[in-house]
Amino acid sequence: MDSTIDKDALLSEGEEDVTEEELNTPIVLTDRDLGLMTLCHEERYLAYSHIKEGFWPDRSNESNGARRRIRRLTEEGYLKKEWIDHRSQLLYLLGERGRQVLKERNLDQGLDLYRYSEDRDTRLIDHHLMVTNIRLLFRDLGIPGWTSERILMEREHRHFYPDGILNLRGDKIAIEYENGLKSKQRYVDRFASYAKSAEYTLAIFIVAGVVRDWLFELEYRLDQICFVEYKHLFRRKAEAELENKASKFVLAEIL
Repeated sequence: MDSTIDKDALLSEGEEDVTEEELNTPIVLTDRDLGLMTLCHEERYLAYSHIKEGFWPDRSNESNGARRRIRRLTEEGYLKKEWIDHRSQLLYLLGERGRQVLKERNLDQGLDLYRYSEDRDTRLIDHHLMVTNIRLLFRDLGIPGWTSERILMEREHRHFYPDGILNLRGDKIAIEYENGLKSKQRYVDRFASYAKSAEYTLAIFIVAGVVRDWLFELEYRLDQICFVEYKHLFRRKAEAELENKASKFVLAEIL
């Protein structure tokens, strides 16, 4: 299929459902709008699926309610669209006006507006989008407390940080998503950093495919590190089994 046709269709989808009267009526931001913008700001960018499933889960695709609202927020400068040519994919970033609203309401986490860079982001898109999937999964399981990698890196300027931190009843659970093989030394160093840290009650490594078996056999603290396969987590959710070389338990046991 011609990617130009895909692009035009995606960029304009939902526009026919928004009337001129709606576009000329002052927008009133809702808690859902603020939540969407906050997630977008903290996780850099969102795919449409994040917005639809994360904020309009009960609406059918045919209702177009999510796309209508996204168009309003985009038209007003709260969100902005970024077309990724090499993926034929549309992403949503926070807009200038959205950043200002979050700042006025102390929801911006001290972060600057994220600007997409092809040189920097091309190799990271899959990882970032999957981490957002994981964040939304835990939110749906009743754990909304999450500190994003972007906050840890850009606001707190940490040298060692996970992809996200679950804040669970005063405990911190580090979340690491691994979707590609890196050097053995990289993981040896990573596990050593966790072993030295008293910050995290647990570190969950969510892994894709063959990465799990390779990591599983390395040396790490058995009371601190556990693994779960990405597809298994999303298939079983709270009933997913987390394990390491010494033990196995169901995710629901710690939620």
